This record gives sequence, structure tokens and C-alpha cells, in this order.
Amino acid sequence: MVGLVSILSLRQGHDWGDDFAHYILLARNVAQGIHYTDNGYIYNPSSWRYAPKAYSPVFPLLLAPVYRIFGLNLIAMKIEVILFFLLFLIVYAAVFRNQLPFRYLFFAIIVLGMNPYFCKFKNQILSDIPFLFFCYLSFLAIIRLDRHKQRDLYAVLAGLAMYLAYGTKPFGALILPCFIFCELLSEKKLSKRVVVVSATFFSLAWAQAILWPSGQAHPQMFIFNYKITRANAAYYWKCITEFWSSSPDIFFTNLLTGSSIALALVGFFSSIRAHRGPFAVFRLFFVAYLSYVMILYYGRQGPRYLFPAIPLYVFYVFYGIRRIETLSKKTGLLVFAVFMTATACSYVYSYRTMTFGSITWGPTGKEAVNMFEFIKKNTKAEDVVITGKPRVLALFTGRQAAVYHHPKRFDTLWYYFRQIDATYLIVGIPFGEKTGFLKRFVQKYRSRFSKVYYNSKFEIFRIVYPETSGSK
Repeated sequence: MVGLVSILSLRQGHDWGDDFAHYILLARNVAQGIHYTDNGYIYNPSSWRYAPKAYSPVFPLLLAPVYRIFGLNLIAMKIEVILFFLLFLIVYAAVFRNQLPFRYLFFAIIVLGMNPYFCKFKNQILSDIPFLFFCYLSFLAIIRLDRHKQRDLYAVLAGLAMYLAYGTKPFGALILPCFIFCELLSEKKLSKRVVVVSATFFSLAWAQAILWPSGQAHPQMFIFNYKITRANAAYYWKCITEFWSSSPDIFFTNLLTGSSIALALVGFFSSIRAHRGPFAVFRLFFVAYLSYVMILYYGRQGPRYLFPAIPLYVFYVFYGIRRIETLSKKTGLLVFAVFMTATACSYVYSYRTMTFGSITWGPTGKEAVNMFEFIKKNTKAEDVVITGKPRVLALFTGRQAAVYHHPKRFDTLWYYFRQIDATYLIVGIPFGEKTGFLKRFVQKYRSRFSKVYYNSKFEIFRIVYPETSGSK
């Protein structure tokens, strides 16, 4: 059922968030045997919040066969993402099958699998859902390892699963220290399986650094700042409410979200005594990951950064209901019925108001396609384009592209243009030009820009350098 809904809700095209383009560029390089980072995207160190030089390689490696077979077929890549989501649900069931009665586990899977936000998100070609799968595959591997403590094979598989999570998104590196910490608390020593798991993980991580080097996030994204932490708390509260409900009724949305958090807290603290061993690792990861994202990480991308914690959160919700049921069966069943009814009503409303059909506001829209065609036909392969969405431009036109930054002085930005030998500038609201910054910049240096193309959404300027009397 989840797979059918996911396939039926697939939409042609993609939105303007251009992380997807970066992953496809990297996958294309892998499929064509080109150097991993030689993908047309020029990294701007002054705009470090935008994107690194390259992303971790596991997701591009997974996309590469699809690209090789189908080319730039966005639907085929979205289907691959859906397959990983279905695999995640299977692994999730295997992880928690002995911790929840069947009816609660079934509804936990329904809450996750039919969630409207997940349904919409599967139209994004991003690494978050494969990352979700590898995180919970790591949890399953830890459970299997706990049952077969003397089997080195299970330790190797656990290390492999942890690496695959890390190789998909760097956040996955949190799983290993959580595992080691809980093992040291339990065994009071550095056991052989910890050594094998760690050796497997670090060997693969080292190989990744050699074979597929990727850019690292800027250090300023991980510095504690009270204002950022406070802003993150408010922001992620909104993200959690978005996960549960898209209803315009704020009272209902906050009540449903608050109730789910209260039940999750009951479940979390109830599980401390009942669940030890592998589940202590999961609890520590849950707390460590949320703390990392909400307190230290300066990067807000909607609920997707909460994905690894959300399935555990849903598990704790149903474990909390189970705990209430053990104290009072009638109360537990009543809480379960009310909670699921409210969730079902929320989901029905979200699906009724959800937009289906092709995504028109994106790189496959008419204006964007026409603009890309002009770039391909009227510029040279060696030209460098400045734009708000350089990775999309590099993917759809084959040109080198860089993002601009917002210095205090316009001459600083002009110096950057000269530094990278930029030849064209694209201005447009879909490319992030909402404040008029670039238009003011062009106006200040109007003698150095020659408009060569425009439509209702985009303007393209050829950059004219004074030293060469109008040509570069």
C-alpha cells in the first residue's frame, strides 16, 4: 500500500532546491568515469553555507547505475528513492518487532509510511531517505551483533552498515561513538567486537577519503551559539508540527504534536529500564543526534534533518501508549484510539490539500528550459556563469557555474568575478534573487554588463571587462 501511494504521488520535474543536481552531477561523473569533483560546480569559499565542493559518495554511487541506464531521468531516480523508503520500513519492522505488540508496530509503520510529508519528500532526489535506511540497517546490525557476540562476521557487517550511513551523510558518524560508549559501559572493557566494528568503519572511511574526496562543512556551522540554538528550537518545533499536520487549525496541530511528544517522553523513560543492550545505543543516538542538530548545527533544511530521529520518536510514542495500557488497559486503548483518529484526520486533510501533477516551478518549467537552451546554444564550453543555482545550471547546460555571495562592498564581489574569470551572470527570483542584491550590483557596474537574454523569470548578462574593451 505504501509503495502504491508513493508511485501514484510521483510528480514530473523537480523543485529549485539544487542539492539534487549536485548528487546527479556526482553520479554522472561516477557513471562516466570522470574525476569525482570535476562536475562543473565551482565552490565559493565566501558562500560556505551554500554547499561543499562535493557530497559523500554513497548516494551518488547508488544513483550512478540509474544514470548510466536511464540518463537524466528524474522519475527513475525518484523510484530508486522510494525503493529505499520501502526497504527502510522493512528494516524498521525487524528492529522493533520484539519491542511492540503487532498492532502497535503495524500502526507505527503506517504512521511513518503514509505520512504526507514523507510522501511529498519522496519527490526529492536527495540522500536523506537512503541515509534513513542505512541508519536503521546499522541498528538492526547492532541487534544481530548482540545476539552473536562471538561472530566476527556480524561485527564486520555492523561496521559496514555504520560506514554506509556515514558515507551517505556525515551525520551517520554519530552511530559508532554511541555504540562504543554503550559497549564500554556494558562490558567495562574494549571488547573484540568493538575493535572489529571500529576497524571496519575506519578502513572504509579512509578508502572513501582517498577514492571519493568530498568537501567538508565549514567549522562555523558547528560552533555553539545561544541565539542559534534558541532559533533552532523554535524552527524544529515547527518542523515537528509539519510532520504531524498541515492543518491551518493551529490549536489542533499544536495539540496533536504536543500529545505525541508527551507520549514519546513516557515511552522514552519507560524504555530505559526495559531496554538495555542495543536499545541503549538507540536511545543515546536519539539524544545525541537531536542535540547535535538543534544545539550545534547551523543549517536548517526543514524536517529532513530530523529524519533519523523521527522513526525512533514514533516508536517511543507507541511504546508510551503501550506503557499506559499496562497500567490501565481501558485508558491505554482510549489514548490509542484518540491519537490514531486525530492522526488519521490530519493525514486525510493533508492528502486532500496536497498538490499532484507536474512540478512547474523548477528547472523543468518552460522559462527555465528556454533559458537553459539559450545558455547551451550561445555560450562556450569554457564559459563560467554566476548564478544563485549553479549546480542546476551545471547539470542542465554543461557549463561551469558558481554561486555569488553578499559582501558588504560590491567591489569585493566584482573581484571574485574576476578571480574565477566569470563571463555571464544570471539574475532571477527562482535563482534566489529576492532582495534585489544582484540588480543593484548590475546597476552599479552597468557599463560592465550587457543584457543578452531575458524572459518573465530570468535575465542573462554578459560580463564585459574594461581592460579588454568589451570582450574577455
